[in-house]
Amino acid sequence: MANVQLDSLTDTWNNGATTFNAVKMNVTDTASAAASKLIDLQVGGNTKANVTKAGLLTLASGVTLTGANTIQTTTGALTIASGSSNIILTPTSNVGIGTTGPDRKLDVLDASNPQLRLTQADGTAYAEFQALSTGHLSCVTSGGNRITSTVTNDTSVLARQVQGGLAFDGVTNAKGLFTIADVATSDVTTSVTFLCPSSNPSSPQGVLYLGSSSTTYSSARSLAVYFGTLTAGSLSIELRGATASDTRTLTYSGIIASFGGKVVTATFVRSSSGMTTYFNGVLTTGTETNSGGSAPAWTDTITSTYAVLGQITSAYLFPSTIFSATLFNRALSAAEVVTLANQGVQEADKWGSLTAKYTSNFSATTDGWSGASGVTISSAADPAAGPTNVYKSVATATTGAHKSNKVVSTFASTRKRFKISYEYWIDTTSNPNTKRLGVWVLGNSYLIQNNVTSPTSGAWTSVTTPEFTTDGSSTVYTYLLQLDASSNDTFTATTSDIVYFRNITITQIGSILDADLSAGVGYQVPDRSSNKYHGVVSATGTSWTLANRRGQLRATTDTLGDKQIFSQVSLPTNAIITSIIGYTTGTPTIKIGNVSAGSQLVASVAMSASTYQSFTVAATTSTTGNVWVNSSTADTINWTITYMIADP
Repeated sequence: MANVQLDSLTDTWNNGATTFNAVKMNVTDTASAAASKLIDLQVGGNTKANVTKAGLLTLASGVTLTGANTIQTTTGALTIASGSSNIILTPTSNVGIGTTGPDRKLDVLDASNPQLRLTQADGTAYAEFQALSTGHLSCVTSGGNRITSTVTNDTSVLARQVQGGLAFDGVTNAKGLFTIADVATSDVTTSVTFLCPSSNPSSPQGVLYLGSSSTTYSSARSLAVYFGTLTAGSLSIELRGATASDTRTLTYSGIIASFGGKVVTATFVRSSSGMTTYFNGVLTTGTETNSGGSAPAWTDTITSTYAVLGQITSAYLFPSTIFSATLFNRALSAAEVVTLANQGVQEADKWGSLTAKYTSNFSATTDGWSGASGVTISSAADPAAGPTNVYKSVATATTGAHKSNKVVSTFASTRKRFKISYEYWIDTTSNPNTKRLGVWVLGNSYLIQNNVTSPTSGAWTSVTTPEFTTDGSSTVYTYLLQLDASSNDTFTATTSDIVYFRNITITQIGSILDADLSAGVGYQVPDRSSNKYHGVVSATGTSWTLANRRGQLRATTDTLGDKQIFSQVSLPTNAIITSIIGYTTGTPTIKIGNVSAGSQLVASVAMSASTYQSFTVAATTSTTGNVWVNSSTADTINWTITYMIADP
């Protein structure tokens, strides 16, 4: 029969063990039209709801769900289609994707991947947006552009994006050159952002080199990153051993095919487990090959007297643009590599490490510290009535070293930069007068000293030493907290002087080198890390992709007498000097000229301590590109010279 009429049927369900069906129709479909329906509900001859024999439900007016409900598919994709009409969501609350607690009209949650992709061509042309754990917004495109922004009070946007860089013509013997500290055997991360060449090279093209020579990558214990020719379109990282002919190489094929004509960040992480490589934050596996009699391990020494950009020899030249180059004195995590690719170097890695190398909070009495002559030590309660245990030093004689020391091996032989911070409290019964509190770091003949003159009494005071570099010897380093560190003399004239210490921390400074290749003018490449390894670029064979007319030069002097800080290598001869600023903690008298002992630029001036001091520039051009500083003391002075390029 064609139709079955149903009208006011009733039934009773009265057995909990039975599965009932109010309406059940089993159709044997030996032949029927595709539009045949299992049910067709009509009013006045008009269909209001029906189900086709294929299971397609059609409703004339929509669906209302009461309470919390779920619409899901157990297999395959769930598709919502509307023909040529719009799909409109009109919630009075919020819609969540990946979250059961959406906080806005549309809330997309993904803790590790971009939350939104806009696509022009499926899989090849797109832009991805990601809310980062820092609260920043990152946009990365398939074309290689990336923008990371911070919105402050909804009124301003600060953005970091790949912009200016240093372009190499690939023909001239040109490079960017930095003199840096040795990497040695420590963990290190090397990262460089560049515009990937579009075609396979006919000879190797050097991107970055670390080694003892500034002219060739074939020196022993060197590290080189280059585009090779043995595997077309590949990028390689190569380490040379104690014998230069012994090499270990990782090669990554298809790099030009994947990134040709695009900006790419290549990051190489060397740790105790070997070498790990990422391209634009994505972990990538390479092919390892060895040559020579005894290939070095990836953990072997790198003698990085120089960092060179744009070549590995005068014949292996890079024919493209480098935007940034960074070395870290630690192995970055996978998450940190992604952040580096999206946002650049974080502030913590510019000015301090993320993890202290040594911390002593005296939770275990004196934490292994010992006292020298003229002093006794013990664990004590915080004099500020706090619960924290502190270290107590009591003078027992009017003469003696009056020092406390601790042997610390956690940062021996690393050739890195460190700083030491601590807090002290001088008992109010003591009389500091003009005595000094200091920190010494010893290793072979190496010494740094940080003195606090006339230290505060009766309150906790924080002190941080200047940055210092260990000498790389095998000697275990010792640091000392000492009264009157300059002479090992009496702290006061009595024997009752009491000093408390707490929260002593050795911090390893962050990036070794953070080269700013967006300067856009002149020949100096500033190092944005606190190491101040400012580099120089070749005057020929290079060009700035976003040229500027104004630039800055930075230098540091710590010499009594004359010191040349710039030459034509850094300062163009047609530069007009607009300002000279110096900063020092001392009070030297200085003069600045274009020859040794000269004063053509700045006449003799006495500097003020701990003040950024701007000097009157007598002659606005060096004419020779040379700048000399004469100082009456050996105080460290940080210099910043601002200049502009004259019209041709």
